Amino acid sequence: MPMAARGHNSLEAPPEARSILPDPSMSVMDALKYSFPRMANVQHSAHMASQWYSTAPPTSDLAYIHSLTIPSASLVNNVARNLESAIKLGTKSLCDPDSPSNENMPLWVVDYWQQVAASISILADWRTSFEWLLAVENTTKRNIDFMRLQTLRGEALGLRHISWKGSISSYLIGSEVQIWKLTSLLSTRWVNGDSIDVMLEAVAEKATLDGYSDVLIGGTNLVTTIINHQKQVFKRRTPAMESISDRVAQKKLSRMFLVENINRSHWIAMEVDFIGRKIRTGDSLNSYQHPQCLENALLAWLSPLFGAFDMSDDLPHGDQKDLYLCGICAINTIENRLWPENVPLWTNEMKAILRLEKFIRAIDCHLAQSWCWEQQ
Repeated sequence: MPMAARGHNSLEAPPEARSILPDPSMSVMDALKYSFPRMANVQHSAHMASQWYSTAPPTSDLAYIHSLTIPSASLVNNVARNLESAIKLGTKSLCDPDSPSNENMPLWVVDYWQQVAASISILADWRTSFEWLLAVENTTKRNIDFMRLQTLRGEALGLRHISWKGSISSYLIGSEVQIWKLTSLLSTRWVNGDSIDVMLEAVAEKATLDGYSDVLIGGTNLVTTIINHQKQVFKRRTPAMESISDRVAQKKLSRMFLVENINRSHWIAMEVDFIGRKIRTGDSLNSYQHPQCLENALLAWLSPLFGAFDMSDDLPHGDQKDLYLCGICAINTIENRLWPENVPLWTNEMKAILRLEKFIRAIDCHLAQSWCWEQQ
């Protein structure tokens, strides 16, 4: 019986349609064993997507939908983008123009396709990370701290038992962060903004425990707020900026550390020294040219309140030998500034160890959170 005939005509896929997906609480290890429908990789134009809309009522059942190859991401996105407009014009179902069956599928099939595609992508990231973990031993045998590498690798491999769609709370981001987004740390991939914030949060927690009450570790949201204020997106300083200004005026805040994203492709570390009135940047690519958006926004905010600030690029940092480890280099720059005797600056030989350390510390920082772990 067509599902629409049973009263489900929502755009959200019903539970029985999602039954082929791994349960969100399932461990990574078990979810990686799942078999998904095949996905097409042929690209489709928006015009081709428009041919899928039909004014006929749905006729297909769940078995038919589960048996289909998932259309390409480009097709699904184009169908979804214009679906509401198509509904207003009388669309009631979707029909593959190239299928000889001429089955009309319910409109929620778009949501089902998107969920399947997202699940495949998430588990692909997990799989890539564990493949990297298994390979890292052979690529780093000459590392002077090989035993440390082995220990960290073992700890990270143990995380195969956490939920594949688990999440952690981040006060810097102000929301939940899905753990799979941190898998960029366990790979040779570029580190995303969520990973930067979770790593900064771990640094902030250690700084608090070590008594750095006069130091602020700011997240990417604060960086965006400061830049937007300078662009006059906000008419007045936000509560976060007001709080920082007050703490500086009361001599309760001496330094602030930030990580700035440049052109959505590069991360650099920054130290604001409120006592010495100096803004220092540490760029692991050294000669990388960038618009000084954050530096100028900081000057526009702080100079009228506390006097002129000097700017320099002399914040000690490691030298990056590739195009994707800038995020970890930026975090390492801040850690070295706070704990110079205990945290050496980045070297290329340390890259596997630092990736592992940052991932495990970020996770350990949130062990109090209620995750779904596989019962053993």
